[in-house]
Amino acid sequence: MKNIIIIFIAILFAGISNPIYGQSKKDLDQFTVQVEGLGCPFCAFGLEKRFKELKGIKKISIEMKTGTLTFDYPTAKKLTIVQVEEQVAKAGYTSAGVSIKRKDGTVEATDN
Repeated sequence: MKNIIIIFIAILFAGISNPIYGQSKKDLDQFTVQVEGLGCPFCAFGLEKRFKELKGIKKISIEMKTGTLTFDYPTAKKLTIVQVEEQVAKAGYTSAGVSIKRKDGTVEATDN
């Protein structure tokens, strides 16, 4: 019985101390990125792969027809528009605009 209690406490502590594991949907910022030059599914895969380098990224989606990349990212990591544009450039594409809806309801966007 003592071992079961110790295991339960360890599991509970792990869930509380790990910010990604204990994270709710409310702790995520929503990103929308317009990307120029996506011509094929392979291009979209390369872009997605580059963004998956960002640890903690959730719900990544690319709409080929519109060139729209959307994803959620942990608010605590404070990902900026500049960092998003750098990831797009590293993948070999050009950002035509970035919009971030922050957890607190504020919206940041480029002027593109």
